Amino acid sequence: MIRLPNRSQLFPTWQAMSTARRAWEGLGAPLAWGLVCGLALGADGRLYLLCGAISTLGGINAGAQHPRYRDALVRGVSGGLLLGAAILAGFALSGADGPKVDLPDLRLAWLAFTTIPALALSAIGCRAGSALRGAAWHRR
Repeated sequence: MIRLPNRSQLFPTWQAMSTARRAWEGLGAPLAWGLVCGLALGADGRLYLLCGAISTLGGINAGAQHPRYRDALVRGVSGGLLLGAAILAGFALSGADGPKVDLPDLRLAWLAFTTIPALALSAIGCRAGSALRGAAWHRR
């Protein structure tokens, strides 16, 4: 007989994850995906936009791992900053003359461009994750 995982196994909280998984999800994933997105930015505008769309799923998932709103927002800020910095690094590594889509010129504006949406996505994820786990959502 096949046993299906329960909700807590499908949608684990940050506290339930191993240290290695937290390191990957908190640092490795946004940095690695940001590099991919940055390389795409120098290669093809449509590919970069696809990467951005996929990034929204990562932001929602990151927030879903936190039952507390405040923790989800901190995760959104850190993930958005890491993603934005890695996109800039990936674009620099691509060697392209310019981005294939119109974006803000200032690097600081670029970091805001990735961090502010990450806040909203992590808040959405926090609510969704709590609902999926059947747990209470905490505003603090």
